[in-house]
Amino acid sequence: MNEKFDLSKFLGSFIQPLGWVKSLSLGLKIFIIVFVAFTIYKAYFVKTQSQHNQITVGQGGIVNVQQNTEKKRSWWMPTPFVDVYTFVETDDRKGVGMRGGARWEF
Repeated sequence: MNEKFDLSKFLGSFIQPLGWVKSLSLGLKIFIIVFVAFTIYKAYFVKTQSQHNQITVGQGGIVNVQQNTEKKRSWWMPTPFVDVYTFVETDDRKGVGMRGGARWEF
């Protein structure tokens, strides 16, 4: 027993985060990066749909509303999405998940 007591090693064992904390922080970092990238994508690259409303009022207070919506996106271009969900299963498993992908809107 020639080893000397090293205070930095002793305190380092308490300071290092646990495995689940590392996993949680990694998941949070990935979520933040995806959220920021999706926000930038939606703000600058996705064209919003323009909607034109025509409202006419006839005799007797009869209102006629016509809505014309122009769809700018081609049918073959997929629309990206990100969904966050929670789940509870019968074997006492609970959790939160995130899924993403692309969908085609015809």
